[in-house]
Amino acid sequence: MDIIEGPTFNGHTYTTAPVVAKLGPHQFNFPANYYDDQIGPYVDGGVGITLIWPEMKPGDPGARRLRSPVYQFRSVVVSVDYVDKAPIAGLLERLASTDHTYPADSIYQRDPMRRLDQRIRGDETFGLTPYLIDKSKIAQFSADFERESGAPYKGVELNSEDWYVAKDASGSITTLIKCDSADRVPDGLVIEGEELVANDEGRFAGCTHYFVDLDDRLAVEMTYPRAVLRDWKEMESAVRNVLAKYKVQ
Repeated sequence: MDIIEGPTFNGHTYTTAPVVAKLGPHQFNFPANYYDDQIGPYVDGGVGITLIWPEMKPGDPGARRLRSPVYQFRSVVVSVDYVDKAPIAGLLERLASTDHTYPADSIYQRDPMRRLDQRIRGDETFGLTPYLIDKSKIAQFSADFERESGAPYKGVELNSEDWYVAKDASGSITTLIKCDSADRVPDGLVIEGEELVANDEGRFAGCTHYFVDLDDRLAVEMTYPRAVLRDWKEMESAVRNVLAKYKVQ
């Protein structure tokens, strides 16, 4: 592979040269410009990469340092972690439940914000099933929470999200996406060709997208604007392809 060189800052030249990343027993040789800082893995060994929507390719070497406009709005930020202290199977179900974080008699087992089974299932959109907050449960849960804890319930402000789920034939969650609620935060961005343009809303809604690689025990988290949620499947596929392409062991 031909190595492309970009600008030099403070003695460091940004390039596309491969830089090793280790995730558990696995090794990846991502080109440097894939990494969030376009240099290499985090100091603690964690791996974060940034791809640019809609092509889902990295920025040119040094583009992030130069604060290239391509990074504004269109960045899909990806965090990859090796899971070795908990079962990888069922991880997404655990992210949609309170079963593994609170005892069986906890009031949080009835939390309408943090449990998939307390939400209202909507009509399929973009190949995903929405699960929306059941607002009819908020008042009772708030009263119960305040009575049991002695503190006011602030979940509506902190956790007001719309959830989107894809499942396999067995009913297991394969993709879980949590987005700022459409009732509270407008998209804030509009798609114009291959650009995302801010409107006059003042802020834009985001999504956090979770999926796993069961074979390699990898947990993947992606963040991007809600305006591009329609492309979730293509973005997830692109990240899986990047992981497969640059895995060397």
